[in-house]
Amino acid sequence: MQQLITKAQIIGITLDVAKAGLCLGDTAYLKLTADGHIALFAQGRQSWFGLYTRRPWLQLGHLGPIATDLLGEHLRRNLRLRVRIVSLTPAHLSKSQHPEVSVSVWGAIDRGVKGFHQASVQPA
Repeated sequence: MQQLITKAQIIGITLDVAKAGLCLGDTAYLKLTADGHIALFAQGRQSWFGLYTRRPWLQLGHLGPIATDLLGEHLRRNLRLRVRIVSLTPAHLSKSQHPEVSVSVWGAIDRGVKGFHQASVQPA
C-alpha cells in the first residue's frame, strides 16, 4: 500500500465530533454516493453509564472535489483503501467555530487510473 492522499479535509461535517467519541487514528471508510460525492463514515463511541457501549458507523461529511477526482475511480473499481483520521478539532477549539476533520488515504496505486499521482489535498 502507498499513500494516495496525505491529508484531505472533510467538508460538510454534520455532527459534534467531541460527542461522537472519535479519536486520531480511528478507522474510517469511504463510499461513493449517487450524487457523485465521496462520503466519509467513521465509528463513533456511545456508552450508557459506561456499561453498554455501542460503536455505530456515523457519516461525518464528504471529501472535496479534488480528492473525489483522485479517489472516485478507485471506489468505482472497489479497490481496497485504508482510511484513517489524522486531524480532529472540535468546534469549540477551532478558530472557525466549525469542527475540522482530516483523513489520510492509503491504497494500491492502480496504473489503469489515468493521471493519478500522490497528492496532499488542502482547501484553498
